[in-house]
Amino acid sequence: MDLATLQRKMLGLIKYQKPVAADDHAYVREMAGSEWLDITRETAEYWISARLDLYCPLTVSLLRKLDRFQEAQREFIRTRTLSPYIHRLGVSFLEFAAALDSSLIVAMARFELALIKAKKGEPGEFVIAWDVNPYQALQAALGGGETPAADGQRWRTIVSKDEPKHFRVEKDG
Repeated sequence: MDLATLQRKMLGLIKYQKPVAADDHAYVREMAGSEWLDITRETAEYWISARLDLYCPLTVSLLRKLDRFQEAQREFIRTRTLSPYIHRLGVSFLEFAAALDSSLIVAMARFELALIKAKKGEPGEFVIAWDVNPYQALQAALGGGETPAADGQRWRTIVSKDEPKHFRVEKDG
């Protein structure tokens, strides 16, 4: 087995992607069930988590509050190409989170990504639909309240570089 193939196999193990086959190199088979693989995964998850905490704290905090961060992070690691650059990693994670199965997480990720773009001066408006009061969702993400449940009301945030504080909240209907 050449070095490049061995490296791809090891990356697949670290990223939870590839099961070990009987014809894999002995080193790959040995590492698959080893404590070293677990340590390597934990280290990678720690560093990715630390970067995401810095770049997208609202979405990460909400995922943690909902006890979904570890699951989401592992799926993100498994399915995405990971950048060593915090901006690319953060944007990729927010795009990933914006496709999850929770309307609250989707809205928060879209909101946070739009806010990042607005703060960087990107033109235009970004409109994010919410089925909960966005202020209550933000308060929950920031650690000061319960996670709101949908109550039949519709809200939207309008995010723009031209808005005071970069966003405003409107109630639909």
